Amino acid sequence: MRLCLPACLCVCAGAGAVESTRRNNEVQSLYSSGAAIAVTQNKGLKRGEDVVVTPESNGVFNVTLLMDGHGGQGIMKRSLDLQQGLLNACRVAADWPKCAREAVQNFQDRARQMQYRGGATLLALLTEERSSRVAFAWAGDSMAILVKQGRTAFRTSLHTTELESEVQRIRGHPEYKYEFHDGYLCSTDPGAGCVMPTRGLGDVDLEPAGFLAVPDTSEFMDLAPGDFVLMASDGLWDVLSEEEVLARTQVGSPEKNLATAEALAEAAVQGWARRYGPGEADDVSLLLCQPVGEEKAEL
Repeated sequence: MRLCLPACLCVCAGAGAVESTRRNNEVQSLYSSGAAIAVTQNKGLKRGEDVVVTPESNGVFNVTLLMDGHGGQGIMKRSLDLQQGLLNACRVAADWPKCAREAVQNFQDRARQMQYRGGATLLALLTEERSSRVAFAWAGDSMAILVKQGRTAFRTSLHTTELESEVQRIRGHPEYKYEFHDGYLCSTDPGAGCVMPTRGLGDVDLEPAGFLAVPDTSEFMDLAPGDFVLMASDGLWDVLSEEEVLARTQVGSPEKNLATAEALAEAAVQGWARRYGPGEADDVSLLLCQPVGEEKAEL
C-alpha cells in the first residue's frame, strides 16, 4: 500500500520507500524517522527510478537504503523486500558483514528467478540502536560519506570501470564475455546492453559480462554528536564535488537537515542544467541523517 504525504513524496506504508511523484526536475523533500530526504526525477510522472527507504528497525539495527535505478522500475519497486531481508539477516554485530552479502545474494537470486527488469545501485546504512555505531554496504556508483567535525572520515567507493580493482576483477575471469565502451561495461551479447556501474542489483543479463551483485562493506564506526551521514545517487556527485557538497551542508536540527537536503538537490538540478542545458538532469536522490544527537521528530 502507498500513502502520498503532504510533501507529495510517495511513501510505501510500513518501512517507507520514498520515490518521486512530481514533474521532471522538481525537488521534493521529506523528514521522516530522523532522515532528511530529497529526490527529483526526469523520467515523467511516477516513472522515476531512484528510491530512498527510510529507517526501519529489528530492535538491534536500523536499516536505511538508497537505490538509483536504471532500465525500468523492476528492482527499485522491490526495495522494501531488500530492507526486510537485511533486517532478518542482521541480528547481531557478529553477523556483519556476512549477513549483508547473504541478503543481497538472496535478493539477486529472486531477481534472476522472477526476471525483474532493470537494475539499481545500492547504499545500505546499518545503525546500531544501542550505540549508534554505523556500517555501510554498497554496490554501484552511488556514494555515501561519513563526516566528522566537518571532514570526511569515510566514503564508499564507486564501482565503475574507473576503479582499477573492478577492471582487474573483471579481466581476471576468462569466462566473462564483456567489452568496455566509454566507461560502460557491455556484454558481447548485443541483447544484454551496457551499464555504467559494475556492481549493483538486478541487471541479470549482464552477469555473464562481469556485473556483480556482491556489496562491499565497512566496519562499524563510532559516531559523536554533530557527525552526519550523507547518501546520494550519482545525480548529485556527477555535478557537485565533495568539497562543494560539504560547503553547502548545515546540520544540527531536523529543520537544518531538511533545508540542506533540499538545497543540495536543487543545486544538483541547476548544475545539470548549466552543464548540459535546460531540462537535462539525472534523477537525484539523497538522504542526510545524524544518528547521534538529533531528534527523530517528524516535520
